[in-house]
Formats: sequence, C-alpha cells, structure tokens
Amino acid sequence: MAELQITPLHLVVRAGSHIAAVEELRGRRVGLGPNGSGTALTAGLVLEAFGFGPDAFKAETLPFNDAASRLMTGTLDAMFVNASYPAESVHAATRAGAKLLPLHGEAIERLRHSYPFLRLTKIPGGTYPGHAEPIHTVGVDTMLVCRVDLEDALVYQLTRRFFDALPALSASQESLRLMDLDQAPATPLPLHDGAARYYRERELLR
Repeated sequence: MAELQITPLHLVVRAGSHIAAVEELRGRRVGLGPNGSGTALTAGLVLEAFGFGPDAFKAETLPFNDAASRLMTGTLDAMFVNASYPAESVHAATRAGAKLLPLHGEAIERLRHSYPFLRLTKIPGGTYPGHAEPIHTVGVDTMLVCRVDLEDALVYQLTRRFFDALPALSASQESLRLMDLDQAPATPLPLHDGAARYYRERELLR
C-alpha cells in the first residue's frame, strides 16, 4: 500500500572501546537486538558479510534499552539497532560517549547484491550527540502492506484514510515525519490495485 520510510541500521560501540571498524568486533560482546527481531536478522547478515561466523563474537539478544544500559556500564562492547532516528537507546548511549560506526565498503556492496532489500542510506549529522557528520549505513524499507485478496475499494479507502490521517499521526510519531510522500508508491512489492488507484487520483489532483 505504501512505503513509509527507510529504517537505518545503527552500529554503536561503547565509549573507550577503540573499536573503529566492523572487523574489530571479532571476539567482542555484541548486542543483536531482541531475539527474532528485524534488527537481529539484519545484523546477522551484516556480520556474515564481513566474514563473521557464529563463534567469531559473543552474541547477546537484548531489548535496545537494555543493550544501551550495558553499553554504558561497559558489559557490552557494541550494539545494533534497526530503528528510525533518533532512536532513544542510541541517543542515550551516544550522550554517554558511545560512537556510531559507518557500514559501507565492499562487504556491504556484496551484501546488497545478495539482498536487494538492503538500501544505502545515512543518518544525518547532528542527529546524535558527538556526531556532527552524517553516518553512512544500510537500511530496510518500512512498508504498509495488505493481503493481496482484499477488495480494491477497501484498499483504496484504507490508503486514502491513512494519508488523510498522516498529519495527525506524524505529530505523535516522529518516524512518520520522515516519510517522503512522493516515494510512497515506490514500494519494492507490487502495489495493490486499490492503492494504485489512490496514487493515480492523487497525482491528477495536483
């Protein structure tokens, strides 16, 4: 029905760790996000792309805020967070001196070739304390989806009402403020006919 935004993958290392690159996570304690989460899946793909097997680091599956707390107390060396910025857990950790590392280079390009749903993106400079410059990373699309067998008229109304409600939703959900309305129909999955009808009419009314 709609592409909402690209959700970037944050890689955060604890203050004083001297970890400057993904390759230096070998043997370290790394928070991968909650078990079974999108963060855990994406982080696993990234680490595999950099040549990490399951025994190359000490994986911890933790809620983001718990991982940030352990990062600040020094009982965790790094954490992955796949979330819209500014993420609360990342903000807390960077305020305490933690650093964000970029995710780019040949390993990331090979990964994107194998998994096209991973897209290049960046976290703007100034989003987090101590990070004046943009952080280049990868992200995944956050989408509004529906069953393919829903009636066209229903999906049309759902799509229209979502966009009608978007200003109010954005006021309470900061992630939706980042939504690019012109890119909303550019979904990696085929658009439902009902949603496609809404976008055609919206374009005609401009």
